[in-house]
Amino acid sequence: MTAGSRTHRQVMPSLVIRTTSTMTTNWNPKVRTLLMRTETVSRARGNRIDRIRPLLEAIDVAPPSMVDRPVRGWPMRYVPYNGGGVLPEWVLERPARPRVAVTLGTVLTQVGALTSLTKLVDVARHLDAEFVLALGDADPSPLGELPDNVRAAGWVPLSALLPTCAALVHHGGAGSTLTAIDAGVTQLVLPHGADQYMNADAVARRGLGLRSEPDQVDAELIDRLLTDPGLGRVASEVADEIATLPRPAD
Repeated sequence: MTAGSRTHRQVMPSLVIRTTSTMTTNWNPKVRTLLMRTETVSRARGNRIDRIRPLLEAIDVAPPSMVDRPVRGWPMRYVPYNGGGVLPEWVLERPARPRVAVTLGTVLTQVGALTSLTKLVDVARHLDAEFVLALGDADPSPLGELPDNVRAAGWVPLSALLPTCAALVHHGGAGSTLTAIDAGVTQLVLPHGADQYMNADAVARRGLGLRSEPDQVDAELIDRLLTDPGLGRVASEVADEIATLPRPAD
């Protein structure tokens, strides 16, 4: 091949995950849909362009009441998958007071975003609730000395933790958002970037949770998250809604 020449190769993938924000103004989860409409995607890779042939069908896992357009293709229930592992005994026990799970997903803790939880931890020490920091391998020391009601838990599968919780505080990632919806718990979304702001808006607009900037978290906000009956009612409604959708195995 001479310098500057190009070749074209057509491929037909079995799965395409669409992550662009053009699907809807209200909802943009990371695992969103397969491409349904006829579309050709070209990606320049050095001196070669790969072309993806059109796909004909789509799988849509968004809760229908949280989007502003008809369901595209096959609707499917979102089923959380958080991997395997040994659960600590305290996860299997019902807490004596409201438990709040806290996560920043798998990326933000690796890029210096852990300190965005400083205000939340400071507020937590004054509340009659238990906070579980599910922060993976991240060192929690930048948050200072944790109060007695704040537990640094490392890796804990959200799908196992959330059924014991009253609420989830998170960054607005698609997996965290949808796992909280599946569990029927209220959410406080503290978006940091990318599609997290759109997910936060969708949660707040539907009425199943709240959104805030990390440095604006206060006791009143957490109290509302835990006690507002309207938030809890809508969270249960949307959980029931997605429970009626076909499972992947159906």
